[in-house]
Amino acid sequence: MSSTTFDFTLYLTSILSVQSEDFDVHLLPGGFTNLTARATFKQGIELPSFFEYPNQITSLILKMGTSFMHMEPSCAVPISRQAVEAKALRMLQGEDLASLGMEEALAQSSTLKFPRLIFHDTERHVLWMTDLGESKLFSDHILSNCPPQVEIEELGVELGRFLGRLFVATRNPSAETVASLSDSRHLLGFLTAEAERVLSQSPKEEYPETKSLMERMENALDERSNSEPCLGMVDFWPGSVLISKKGECSLVDWEYFGLTNAGTELGMFVGHFHFLVLNDQASNEAILTTKAFISSFASEYFKAAPDTSDHFERKFLIAYGRSLIGGTNLFARAYQPEAKAKAIDAGITCLRAAGDVGGVVDHNVLDRLPTELLSGVKLFIRSGK
Repeated sequence: MSSTTFDFTLYLTSILSVQSEDFDVHLLPGGFTNLTARATFKQGIELPSFFEYPNQITSLILKMGTSFMHMEPSCAVPISRQAVEAKALRMLQGEDLASLGMEEALAQSSTLKFPRLIFHDTERHVLWMTDLGESKLFSDHILSNCPPQVEIEELGVELGRFLGRLFVATRNPSAETVASLSDSRHLLGFLTAEAERVLSQSPKEEYPETKSLMERMENALDERSNSEPCLGMVDFWPGSVLISKKGECSLVDWEYFGLTNAGTELGMFVGHFHFLVLNDQASNEAILTTKAFISSFASEYFKAAPDTSDHFERKFLIAYGRSLIGGTNLFARAYQPEAKAKAIDAGITCLRAAGDVGGVVDHNVLDRLPTELLSGVKLFIRSGK
């Protein structure tokens, strides 16, 4: 079944005791992998007794998945990602034994919100989740609204604290837990291939070592190179963070939750933010707001997870560089050629600085980064201080 032709209205009437005129369905924008919709009911309804959510609801979120990416039908993705997200949401709700190590991270993040699992329809591959309300992408909130710096810094503190505690609490997860979650190599392999596609078209006279840089990204996918394993979102980028009209922060899209490492998670997140900053249309105010967020985010993260290493820094730089380079192919249709070239050059600079497995970061190479990126990167590359 094609996700573009899925009839959410017909689907809901087949499951619930409602008529089509009893509710409205609106497709939600931005879904890259799945087709997602919000269903709003004119009156509160009781859910079937076999659902996992006992409360009456007035709205919910439905996420329909297929074995291919919604926005890239030629790209296959494992349908098991829905079972992974269902398990991740149960872990976040404290309803799964594997979540025991996450309790402290969750308990101390009272203002951070997560969707709750309502029902997983394994036959038709639809996840039912609680509706966190009208929200916008965090990156859009920063770049378009330019909110007060104190608000952005508070959000940075909240996210940094949660992730630091999450990565510490889930270090060295059991083989049984890892086997029940996603294989991060599927998604990261796709992102690496996107970056390699860009590098293969780069001028060889300017970047003669592109082949070795591609190998550097590929080697980072090998789990044997991950000496500091933990659990994380894997697909952690600014699109994973939503801001409500009330200023509440939510983390969504847990379908790739699985084995990762802190450097890769943070490098991807910060790299995507900096990619947005390189947009020709980003205002100076938006750039300053982004810097304030990343600064508070990094500061609070390292309070919660103070240990750092060459491994962390190397993984951070590879994921950061991959995000900048691959972003010019995935997300930069509206970017000017100069902005794309700048992102590619900055990404290559970070891949160069990362060095090979077992090596150390070359801080002198990092000094070639654009000034609007350098200070943010150095917040996470601490060994050179």
